[in-house]
Amino acid sequence: MNKFTSKGQVVLGDDNLNQSENPIQVSLPTKDDRIGLKEVAELFGTTPQTILNWRKKNIIPYYQINKFTRPFYSKSQLTKLASHNQHLIKQ
Repeated sequence: MNKFTSKGQVVLGDDNLNQSENPIQVSLPTKDDRIGLKEVAELFGTTPQTILNWRKKNIIPYYQINKFTRPFYSKSQLTKLASHNQHLIKQ
C-alpha cells in the first residue's frame, strides 16, 4: 500500500497507520518522467542545495520509496509547478 505523507514521500507498507486513517493511493511517475536532484536544479536554474531546501519546506513535490533510496522528482509535475510559480525560476 502506498501512502503519500505530508513530507511528500511515498511510503510502501507503512505498518504504523491507524485503522481510522485512509491512505491516499499514489501512482509513481513513469521512469521516463523521473528526474534527479541535479536535473531539478537545472530546470529551475538554481543549485541542488536550494532544491533540498525547497523539498524540506514542502515547496516542491518528490517521491521516495523508503529511507534507503534517493528521492526522485516528476518532471511533468515540476514543469506544471514552475508554470504556476514563475518566481521559483531563476534567470
